[in-house]
Amino acid sequence: MLSHTAGFLLLIWLAHLISRNGVGNGVCWITLSELLDAVPSALLDLWMKSRMSHLGEETLMRIVFFIIPLAVISFLAVLALIGAQWQMPLKCFESADVTPSAFRLRINGVGIVGLNMAQSVLFIPSTLAVILPSGFPGQLLFQRMSEFGFTYWLTWGILVFVATYFWTAWAYRPSGLQAILNKFHNTSGAAGSSLVKNNFERRLAIITLPLALGLPFIGGGLVWLAQKSSFHALAPLVLFPVAAISLDLFRQFKIHRRMAAAFIGDKKESICAECHANTNDEDQFCPSCGIAFEENLYCDTHPEATASAHCVICQKKLCEDCGMFTQGRYVCEEHDGVEMIEGWATALVTTTRLDAELLQQDLEKLGIPALTLSNTIEPAYGTLGLFEINPVTPFVVYRELGGGRIRLMVPAYDLMQAQEYLAKMEVR
Repeated sequence: MLSHTAGFLLLIWLAHLISRNGVGNGVCWITLSELLDAVPSALLDLWMKSRMSHLGEETLMRIVFFIIPLAVISFLAVLALIGAQWQMPLKCFESADVTPSAFRLRINGVGIVGLNMAQSVLFIPSTLAVILPSGFPGQLLFQRMSEFGFTYWLTWGILVFVATYFWTAWAYRPSGLQAILNKFHNTSGAAGSSLVKNNFERRLAIITLPLALGLPFIGGGLVWLAQKSSFHALAPLVLFPVAAISLDLFRQFKIHRRMAAAFIGDKKESICAECHANTNDEDQFCPSCGIAFEENLYCDTHPEATASAHCVICQKKLCEDCGMFTQGRYVCEEHDGVEMIEGWATALVTTTRLDAELLQQDLEKLGIPALTLSNTIEPAYGTLGLFEINPVTPFVVYRELGGGRIRLMVPAYDLMQAQEYLAKMEVR
């Protein structure tokens, strides 16, 4: 008990460190490592069975030319499904001006929620089939539902279809979407029914229907193949999360590289000795870490003291007494609590990714570079819905589990201007 508890607490601590200082969500990293850990042993087990079996080469050839290619194709298909987006046009009414815009939704049947729920529900009859005495009413039905026969697969398919359709409808409910659009994109009044005008519900149903119908067949085929080949890495509850987490980590890695490139590029004239960011020769301070390059500069708070740095957010000159070095950058006391990643500051923590993306569009129109950095646990469940729902605890938003958050990021020197605009949006 003590060793399990200590190990669990250690994993939680590591997950928070990864979410705060690394790329991606720590829980997703741990989940991915746990899922991938079984792959080498499964491959070795298949190899040993083929060598010991009287079929020998036939089994080995089936693995090489059938199972592995099918696994690769299935993985790529899942990646395509997860990455698919539905871009909806949107008209923003600002006074007399009409500015066309758009917002994106990821329509993928809300990931593996339907598969998870079907497996959880079918666990009940399989348990009852074991504990109920022979001849008990309904015991035969429970037994058929626990075996991989026609009754099992029919029940499993219906549950997957219904659960997928239900969760997708909940995650993309028009009222929730419209509330976000009204709040951040000024679509009230004449454009208040924008989702209705775009036949949102009808189009969502058309898009979701083939996904909800196809998921039982795809998932069932993968389950059958995993059982027949004894290669359980092909099971959808393994393959889907691995694909979703891998794709999410790749996206976040690209975002982090883009954030770092904004400060460490190849278009400047010299390099800062403190943080190795590129700077211009006429810079008095490093734009990345804030350290002073000249000696005849004086603190704004203590005019008699020499400034050793400036705040990377407000550019206030700082001496050794009032300057604070945090997260690899100098800031003033007022901005000491600002969260920074790769030289970018967190302008806002939002409830949904759509909030952040709409505000990102608005900031970019004002000339402020902005990025949406989301490192929530959603890929571990494959629930890529609007509200990032938790299939284990229904209707609970779990975006900050494992230290994950949905952040709207701007360069540190643009934070104050971005906050002024966001404050106006909040008041409106």
